[in-house]
Amino acid sequence: MKKLIYPCIIMMVFSLFSCEQETIDTPDNNIADLQNSITNQNRTIDAEILENSLQWASYTVAEVLLKNTEFESYFNSKINGNKTVSLNSLLNDSSFLGIGFRNTFENTLLASISGVGHPEGQQGRPRLPIGGSDSDSTSQQQTLDYLDYILNNNCIEIYIPYNLVFTKNIIYTTGHPLDNDNFSSGIKLTRERVDIVVFENIDYLAPSMGMMRNNIILARPVRTFSSNSTTCLYSDYSGIDFTTFFN
Repeated sequence: MKKLIYPCIIMMVFSLFSCEQETIDTPDNNIADLQNSITNQNRTIDAEILENSLQWASYTVAEVLLKNTEFESYFNSKINGNKTVSLNSLLNDSSFLGIGFRNTFENTLLASISGVGHPEGQQGRPRLPIGGSDSDSTSQQQTLDYLDYILNNNCIEIYIPYNLVFTKNIIYTTGHPLDNDNFSSGIKLTRERVDIVVFENIDYLAPSMGMMRNNIILARPVRTFSSNSTTCLYSDYSGIDFTTFFN
């Protein structure tokens, strides 16, 4: 992702006797610092929403796996040597572990949206999901809106470009940048204990960085060209082959 820069609007009214300056309040520092990686100011709001949602999908999957070791075998079975799994397959599995993974994914996301689990001074999570909720929505409704966005309004898959070794206790997460760049920003999650995961922002995540050639979880769009589907054509990104990023 590229850095999103918010303009500061300054209004100055001059007269013979006074000078006033008015500025728009800046967002909460924690959120402002997480406005990762949108430098192209011509990008649409839809692109910002989708890219941010990809970041959150990969991040939340990684947090679930690092905090809940019982899901490691389930995740490996879904990848099954193919290195990819659709979010629908991962989150809508009716098996015992599948239901547990879905519930834990939702609860982890809800905790992030509601502000639980954001340790003071740690800045590294993606900015909060914006998959359709307005600012007055409850945390529960924002969670449901986000799930609807990633599971019903879009076609998204999780891709493991290299190896995923859980014993390393570190996972890097990122989303497709929705352009032809060969890098993206991402998050480094480190398991300190089973129930404690710390995170930090990685501004530049690329295949050329040897130390990161393992334990990367990437979320990317998937085009659907079936005759009865118009949901996932992603015609706005017609010049992009999503499968070449980190491949």
